[in-house]
Amino acid sequence: MVVEITVSLLIGKLNNLLAERDIICPGLRSQVRKYIQELEHLQRFLNKGSGNELALASSISLLPSVYSSEDMVDKFLVKLFRRRRIRNHVMKFLPSALLSASIQFSFTRQMQKFLSNDATKFSIMFKIAEDQRQQNKTEEAEENGSQSREQPKRWSRIADFLKESYNIVGLEDQRHDLVQLLLSRHGRWLPSIVIAVVGAAGSGKTTLVKFIYNRVQEVKQHFECCAWVNVSEEFQERDVLISILRQISEVTEEETLSLEALRIRVKYFLSRRTYLIVLDDIHSRDAWEILKFVFSTSVMGSRVILTMRSIEVARSLTPWISLFQIRPLNPQESWQLFLQKLRRPANGSELKSLQELIVRKCAGLPLAVVTLGGLLSTKPYAEWSKVIESDTFKSSSLNILAMSYQDLPSPVKSCLLYSGLFPKSHEIPIRRLLLLWLAEGLAISSHGGSIVPEDLVETHFEELVIRNMIVVEKWRLDGSPKTCKVQAALYDTILPTATDMGFFHVHRNYDYKDKPPFNVRRIAEYLDINCYPSDPSHIGYLRSYISFNTRKGDTPADQVDNLLKKISKRGFGLLTVLDLEYVYKPVLSEALGKLLHLRYLGLRWTFLDWIPESIGKLPCLETLDVKHTNIPALPISIWKAKKLRHLYMNDIHFGMSFQKQGIKVSLTNLQTLWGLLVGKSCSVINWLQQLTNLRKLGLTCLDSSVQKIINWIPELKRESRVIEVEVNKRVQ
Repeated sequence: MVVEITVSLLIGKLNNLLAERDIICPGLRSQVRKYIQELEHLQRFLNKGSGNELALASSISLLPSVYSSEDMVDKFLVKLFRRRRIRNHVMKFLPSALLSASIQFSFTRQMQKFLSNDATKFSIMFKIAEDQRQQNKTEEAEENGSQSREQPKRWSRIADFLKESYNIVGLEDQRHDLVQLLLSRHGRWLPSIVIAVVGAAGSGKTTLVKFIYNRVQEVKQHFECCAWVNVSEEFQERDVLISILRQISEVTEEETLSLEALRIRVKYFLSRRTYLIVLDDIHSRDAWEILKFVFSTSVMGSRVILTMRSIEVARSLTPWISLFQIRPLNPQESWQLFLQKLRRPANGSELKSLQELIVRKCAGLPLAVVTLGGLLSTKPYAEWSKVIESDTFKSSSLNILAMSYQDLPSPVKSCLLYSGLFPKSHEIPIRRLLLLWLAEGLAISSHGGSIVPEDLVETHFEELVIRNMIVVEKWRLDGSPKTCKVQAALYDTILPTATDMGFFHVHRNYDYKDKPPFNVRRIAEYLDINCYPSDPSHIGYLRSYISFNTRKGDTPADQVDNLLKKISKRGFGLLTVLDLEYVYKPVLSEALGKLLHLRYLGLRWTFLDWIPESIGKLPCLETLDVKHTNIPALPISIWKAKKLRHLYMNDIHFGMSFQKQGIKVSLTNLQTLWGLLVGKSCSVINWLQQLTNLRKLGLTCLDSSVQKIINWIPELKRESRVIEVEVNKRVQ
């Protein structure tokens, strides 16, 4: 439920407000504490997922009020930051607290008025929440007492998922049949042979094809080139063709080619070699009609696999089609897969007694089996029957996914919903995903404690992997996860709710005529940035902007800066996340320095040449990622960014110029320092030792310094601070 997530985020912001050192107004602190207490009561009720229809309707009606409250807090903080800047630059003789007293008293009156106006709405919910809290007080105490406060070993809960990625359970006969169909000489002299792999949502069709595509060596050796492309319901032909071309050739100017030139180029490459092309998730005959041109003159033996849900669509395609239907898992296969995801011994009497019921309920759908296994793995045996026999449980992968989602702790729900900003079937770098969760304040503990936020979002990620809602796609050599995908079925069931209730919006078409029901707070831009509307409801309250328009030919550079100027022009730059990863050379002016709430600035793979000096003056900046850019040096101001926690660079030279100019390094909170280039001087070691919270370190050393750094690394590790170190050597 989006309501409980939004309430959690608001509580976090109010707690951060109390931590501001310049707050001197006692009435303000009192109002904020009172509001936090009431919201916490409400949150407890929402987290219990009561089926009370009145409570549900009332909670949804609270969304506008909660959003307004969040806006009020963020705007107040912007004013506070601005007064602090005035004090630092103009009126240094005045205490910053006195300078901000007037806006604090004004904000106190605003909050009193806000609570008074919404008293009727809130009173119903708070009364219900308080009654529920008293009823479950003992239960909550027991739950909280059972939670371990020990810091978990990194990735320990999903370590064995790496082994599972090399194999799949069941459907051995269909694996064999599909491999034979791919390698068969039948139809060898036809232009191509199209294989439509058909199955319902959650039937395992994509998993089966992916296993053969990635793991069956005989198939990989048979074809000269291979490509895998997801074809979404609203796909763009140009995007599909570019993706194919990048995988089958070394063409570098594909972004600048016209659509017709792209078609001819892909067709030319495919006509000269045997290929295997997988078009995953075809929704209509029209999609194939648009794309089939490039496969019309193919070398004998080439294959195209189309995965789809509709057998009617499959039968309406090309006459050369081979129809391949995915069968359900048999009871033995279903139980074997369930036990794998459950990770418990199969000889328990309680487990055996429920075997037949579990297998019958899942109806042979792999997604249903693994999701139910993940859900039950988090519960004691005593609760299994209640879950399986509940009225909401039906034999459907989508239904079980929805039930598993409702069972998630509120903080983990918010992380999953936020992941829906990424395109369907998009391979997400885990580094990027976790840092975005952190920037949005989603590192929230369900049971308190003092776990480092970075560790907390990792546990949230593990929870979603265990429940099979997020799937790890690639692993690093050290056994840690590298990339992931959100379970595709979630985009059809749960994630639309996030849009309907204003948690985020996705711009994938050019129609902006309909005014959104809530002010746009988070946006995923799938189009050219210059298409983004300038309406106040789309600009004034924006917290996250993530662009997935990566085409160089569209030159979105100037439009990025125009958008930032529009945001800051309204007087309240509330933007928290600006993620432009892979956007080609966006222009960033000093207007960036007006985004006083900005926590995350992602510029990886943008090929930028510089960033503005004002970036180091952002009071909330926590993550700066300029890896894979052409930026030769960072502004001196960045070394004073007190809240900076994660800094990714592109072999930027450590020249210590900031020390020569008397700049005192303030990076006491820095946890990640990656991409630092170390020259002849090894004074960097003394400097690094001042970074007492450092946990990830990546250095590139010239020949003259590499040995000294290598000798120092064991000493660094003995301090038990750094958990990941990488040292690369560069020849001078």
